[in-house]
Amino acid sequence: FSILKDEKIDGILLAGDVFDRAVPPIEAIELWDSIITRLAMDYRVPLFVVSGNHDGAERLEVGRSMLSQSGIHIWGSPHHALQPFEFEGADGKVAICPMPFSESRRIGDALGFATPSLETGLNLHNYDQMYQAWSNHLRNQVPKGMRSIAISHAFVMGGDVGGSERTLSIGGSEQVSPQVFKDFHYTALGHLHGPQRMGADYIRYSGSPLKYSF
Repeated sequence: FSILKDEKIDGILLAGDVFDRAVPPIEAIELWDSIITRLAMDYRVPLFVVSGNHDGAERLEVGRSMLSQSGIHIWGSPHHALQPFEFEGADGKVAICPMPFSESRRIGDALGFATPSLETGLNLHNYDQMYQAWSNHLRNQVPKGMRSIAISHAFVMGGDVGGSERTLSIGGSEQVSPQVFKDFHYTALGHLHGPQRMGADYIRYSGSPLKYSF
């Protein structure tokens, strides 16, 4: 909170794993409630949140429509993360493109790919292909000339595993390429612990507060 005040932060990006389990303990829920209340009521700093693999996506989204009216924006299901959110910052508009953690098949379903298609050539069990299709879908809706920020919870290829991360799927098939995020001006990543740059300075995992200008 002192950083918010001292640095005059426009908004906060939280790339998943608000909690460490799908059904969190009461103490964790109360802490989360106190934080978002303080952000919305006392500091009036917008918060942009996507769910992680530890979170219960549907539980995290409870009250999302009402909370968004107070500047607390939460995306848990890919079905609710199909459009960029245009945020008016101190230096102009930015398109926030949410990509919460989800199983690849749920992403395909949200995008309208019900079955594997010879026409699209997409494999609904391939995380890289589904996240790329999702990225394209969001990026294509960003108005020309507007800056864009992606918030995603994913295992990006080449990242260093800290040891405490929970596996997303069996056999490493959950990994996605950094190329998925190359067309955004900045990408805030969640899942792997500790600050890391993934193929470019503007694609980052961050385990600590980060101020970034673009």
